[in-house]
Amino acid sequence: MSCFTNTNSIRPSAQYRRQLQANVVNKNYVVIGDTTLACLYTAKLYDTFKNESQQPQIYWITSGNDQTTDINVESLDYIVRNEQTIDKALTPNRVHLVLENNEVIETLALDNRVFEQYFQFYTGSGPLGDGVVAYYQPVIGPWFTSDSRSRIENFIKTNTLQVDLTKNEMIIATNLASLLNLSMTTSVVAVKPSILTINNIFVYRQNQKLERQIFRDLYVNLTTHSNVNIVTHTNNLYIQPDPNDSCLNTVIYSTLRQPISVTIENACVLWMSNLYSYIRTLGISDIFHKKINVPAFYRVVLPINKANPQTGVDFTNTTGLYGDGVTSRITFCCTDVMEPGEEINSTTPTWNITAYTCDQDFGSKNGGNSFANTSQGKTLLIVEGISLSHRRIYSWDNINLSVSIGLNSNQVELDFYGKFLLIASNIYLAITGNPPLLPVTSTICTDDGLCTDYFPLEFGNQKESPLILVMRLLTSLYGSTTYPTPATVSGQCCG
Repeated sequence: MSCFTNTNSIRPSAQYRRQLQANVVNKNYVVIGDTTLACLYTAKLYDTFKNESQQPQIYWITSGNDQTTDINVESLDYIVRNEQTIDKALTPNRVHLVLENNEVIETLALDNRVFEQYFQFYTGSGPLGDGVVAYYQPVIGPWFTSDSRSRIENFIKTNTLQVDLTKNEMIIATNLASLLNLSMTTSVVAVKPSILTINNIFVYRQNQKLERQIFRDLYVNLTTHSNVNIVTHTNNLYIQPDPNDSCLNTVIYSTLRQPISVTIENACVLWMSNLYSYIRTLGISDIFHKKINVPAFYRVVLPINKANPQTGVDFTNTTGLYGDGVTSRITFCCTDVMEPGEEINSTTPTWNITAYTCDQDFGSKNGGNSFANTSQGKTLLIVEGISLSHRRIYSWDNINLSVSIGLNSNQVELDFYGKFLLIASNIYLAITGNPPLLPVTSTICTDDGLCTDYFPLEFGNQKESPLILVMRLLTSLYGSTTYPTPATVSGQCCG
């Protein structure tokens, strides 16, 4: 199979199908989200009703342009080739960072602080938007503890390319396993600290060529069905609850192409969006929603030597593997790194981590203008992670029309930030054979050749990480409490 063309791995149960089919009359299904998940779920709905005499209307509502019309969107060098114009596929989300009791959080660098602030956080827009703009091709790590192990494994086998670790990657993984007491495994279902010896990359083979797996063929197939309505360029979306049925809503939207409002009544709304869009839409619609505890995301970019004789890791003649200029990637889950003299009192993973190396960092809002000083034999180590035990409250700020993120106390924020840096430091050590100087700093070079050091902040990232894409996708499809998603938060009752 060249790419994902069926929904067997997410096929609804018989009970679920009977429940939907019994209520199909006069009901519309509205899937909301500029995500890969929204595409898969729309296909799941279509598959549920395709053989029925009465088929409901299914609406998939997205914002932004349809980037899938670009014939090169699946190319492994798509991000590299479109680094300067990728903004056309991004949606800005106004975010309000709120400090607890107006405290000032100091980072490990004494001259750098985070104050209460507003900033723009960017997510992919349009159909398959999160996959289209993914700044490295997503990988599935050992981040899940779901009971649906066989279904997750079937999804992976169908939709990713399983690749054994390269020589460099195996050295890094082996060193890390020793440093952090990780079990080496091939399973993404992990109940203890584990590191994968295989990479599950969202890439597929098309004849003799490799392509990015963004599920474009599945999307194109959906456009051919008469009862599937795919809406793009949505600029206004309003949800109005049905006073007579707690499961149904009236959905009102308009688009740039159709400024007159369109109304969908008796709508079963299925939230397959990112959390920012979900909170904003409900906030604007004046619909109460629970405050959401979201695992904190961290990212750090570190310069390392391409040649590391102490470990044997050498990226000198290594080109990008499977797209995006990425020369190595590893995924693992772990507990906190213990300081000297401390003992581990739990073996339950508390961190989900992905780390990769490349010469250019496409994760910044300024495209690929951040790159390593290769003239001095450097490349970049980028570490991303989420803390399952450190969560922040997301809610709607109705006064400032923004998504509010409530930080915890200074001590808690600093403590977890330091724990993440210790994990990153051990990855650095596993690659180079030497620990980095602390506090950990990032050296980034701009396109004018100027390289500067700066102290990374938790909110230094400006784009949604592919790590979050994967967590949202598999958590929503197969059920888990690992990462909150709009579907699990909203408790949708009719889909």
